[in-house]
Amino acid sequence: PAVSYAVRDAKAMYGYLTQSMGFDPKNVVALTDGEATKTDFDKHFGRWLTNRVDPKSRVFVYYAGHGAPNPTTGEGYLMPFEADPSYLEDTAYPIARLYSQLAKLPTSDVTVILDACFSGQGQRSLIAAGTRPLVAVKAAQAPKNLLVIAAASGTQISASDSLAQHGLLTYHLLAGLRGNADQDKDGRITANEAFAYAQPAVERAARLQNVEQVPSISGGDKTLAPSPWIVFDRAGN
Repeated sequence: PAVSYAVRDAKAMYGYLTQSMGFDPKNVVALTDGEATKTDFDKHFGRWLTNRVDPKSRVFVYYAGHGAPNPTTGEGYLMPFEADPSYLEDTAYPIARLYSQLAKLPTSDVTVILDACFSGQGQRSLIAAGTRPLVAVKAAQAPKNLLVIAAASGTQISASDSLAQHGLLTYHLLAGLRGNADQDKDGRITANEAFAYAQPAVERAARLQNVEQVPSISGGDKTLAPSPWIVFDRAGN
């Protein structure tokens, strides 16, 4: 089934990456619907990235869509367009594999945003028919060069905002990048600042839907100064 507003989420993030965050459009690939197949995942998280990334590169991976838990192992999977929750190992893409592929890159500046959930409890999560939702999902360990922002914990639902027509995490991260997250007013917004702005906003919005959703941030090399997501000019643009 379609994920509410996932394509809109992806297009909005593409716009921010190419217009505000300094990424050259020729280095940004947006995959939606039938273009986001398992083959596309294998290609772009594999050889495509390997051929383009050097030690000075910034890598940004954004995913909006269904997640799914393996009912036997508890491992989380991203769900490509044609994925079948009854045959995860054959048709879906393990988060652990994504992290493993990104860990091989020579750069230490890799960000992953997952606006999905992996509990099997609906909205942005799927589970095989006849299978009970899991109580806990096994979290994949993010390697040192990855900073991961996830929309919800393994037992929670990732909700959407029907008025804004975005996933809650995406909407509030992008709202922060418009300037609201620059708490120290230095004209720069880092991932940590964007998350610090978005997390409580997502929690509040989710509670209005009677949903418990607490975004998380993990990984990242704490010895390195974080690269800013946004740098404003003196006019505030």
